[in-house]
Amino acid sequence: MKAVALLFSVLRHLSTALALAAGLAVFILAFLIAIDVLARRFAGFSLQGTDEIGGYVLAALASLGFAYVLFERGFTRIDLLVRKLPPLGAAIANVLAYVSLAAVAVFFAHRALLAYRDTLHFNAYANTPLQTPMWIPQGFWAVGMSFFAACAVLYAIRAVVLLFIDRERLDAEYGVVQIADEVAEIADVSIKANARAAGENAK
Repeated sequence: MKAVALLFSVLRHLSTALALAAGLAVFILAFLIAIDVLARRFAGFSLQGTDEIGGYVLAALASLGFAYVLFERGFTRIDLLVRKLPPLGAAIANVLAYVSLAAVAVFFAHRALLAYRDTLHFNAYANTPLQTPMWIPQGFWAVGMSFFAACAVLYAIRAVVLLFIDRERLDAEYGVVQIADEVAEIADVSIKANARAAGENAK
C-alpha cells in the first residue's frame, strides 16, 4: 500500500507541475496578445501569429490540465441519482464512473498518438505564415493526453480494487464530494493563507 500511495503522490505532483506549466503558457500568451494589441494601436504593426499560437496553447493546456483535474476530483458529475442509491449501488456507480472516464481517456490518447505519428511521418507544417512544425503543438497535446490516460487507468484499477477490499475508502476518495467537505476545504485554504500572511507581516 505504501508503494501505491507513493506512486499516486508522484503522479499528483507531476500533474500539478503540468498544470502550472499550462498556466504559465496562458500567462505568456496573454502577455503576447497584450503586446500585439498595443503595437497595433500605437505603432501600426502587428506581431504575426498570436492567434495561431493561441490555438496551440489552448489545445495543449487542455490536455496538460486533465490529470490535475482528475486528482482534484474536479470533473463535473451528475450525482442526483447517486446520492439516492444504497451504499453498494453508490460504490458500483462510482467505480463505473472512473472506469468510463479511463476508457474515454485511453481513446483520446490513442487518437492523439496516431495524429502525432502521422505528423512525424509526413513532416507536416502549418499552412500559415509561421509555418509551425506540427509535431511541436501536437507533441504537447499527445503527452498531456497520454499522461491523463495513464493516471485515469490507474485510478480506475484502484477503484475496482477498493470496491472489494475497502468500500469506505472508495467512497471517501471516489465518491461524490459533499458540500460540507467543499466548505471545509475552502475554509482550510483560507486559514492557511491568513496564517501565511500574518507570518509575513510579522517579519
